[in-house]
Amino acid sequence: MSQTVILTSPALPPTPAPPTTARVAWVDYLKGITIFLVVAGHGIGGLHTAGIVPDAAFNYPYRWIYAFHMPGFFLAAGLFASRSLRHGFAEFLDGKLRGIAYPYLLWSVIQWASHMVMASHTNTPPDRFQLLKLFYVAPMNFWFLYTLFAILMVYALFTHLRIGPPVFLLIAVALHLGSSTPPDWFWGLGLAVASNLLYFAIGVVLSDKLNSLAATASVSLLLALATACFTLMSVAVYCDVSHRFPFARAVPALLGITALFSISAVLAVRRKLIGISSLGVLSMEIYVAHGLALVFTRVALSRILGIRSWPVYVIAGISMGVLAPVALAWVCNKTGFPYLYRLPRKLKPTAPFALP
Repeated sequence: MSQTVILTSPALPPTPAPPTTARVAWVDYLKGITIFLVVAGHGIGGLHTAGIVPDAAFNYPYRWIYAFHMPGFFLAAGLFASRSLRHGFAEFLDGKLRGIAYPYLLWSVIQWASHMVMASHTNTPPDRFQLLKLFYVAPMNFWFLYTLFAILMVYALFTHLRIGPPVFLLIAVALHLGSSTPPDWFWGLGLAVASNLLYFAIGVVLSDKLNSLAATASVSLLLALATACFTLMSVAVYCDVSHRFPFARAVPALLGITALFSISAVLAVRRKLIGISSLGVLSMEIYVAHGLALVFTRVALSRILGIRSWPVYVIAGISMGVLAPVALAWVCNKTGFPYLYRLPRKLKPTAPFALP
């Protein structure tokens, strides 16, 4: 990373350097791996529902992915929550409305309209009244944005009440344990918040420590940690710990997150597989658009090309689930049209866009 050297005369005080807004490299890698797993999970899940992927090839990989990939995203969101609140709640809320609530509403409408048009080609019939439920029932795969916005508001409230991060974490642990056996009347959003607030809170509490560890830990230690955690998590998933022992369902998730962190830190230090980091930078763009790409790919393979081989569906679906949203983001960037993903306060000159 280049540094700016400021020359001053002895009679004048040094000119302060402008504040930097550099991205945290290991977080981009973590989000890149995680968004790939999101696409893979939704891809094989949809193909299995359609009767294309057999049970033997679906069950364990699907459970393995879902053991930890979304908790990883909630942890990543928690890493920057405190920083987002530094300029006050009004700006914090404005940013979350523009960057989370806006794409949630927009892409919910886009996906609903597409579902209505392609109803005869989808695994489930569309809900004609879905748009009337957007504020209390998240449609399909957009539950994450819906839940994340609610969690961010909960965090802002706790901060306003001067509840420190350690107490916030303890409350999150209690809610997580309570959500393992929820009462029948527990609202869907409340259950989603209670189940995932723990990972967000860990991100809030350990933000500085994780950044320090990512920069200072030896590569051999990180690789050993990743290997051990992924091995233990894989055994836990095989033994179906999450369902047999609901109170311990966070164990596979935390093991997977630890492994994700370790691998991401190694990749950031070594500057390897930069394309994964680029996927992390575009995680929102991929997240909102990958569902449609998966459906279009499956329909093209089955109805147009007549392909029957399920490995072809998996490979093609995941590939297009990643590449098509990236291509769409590239077009939007080149044309200076950010409105598919966020509602900017003021348009700025388009930044260079390139995948290594």
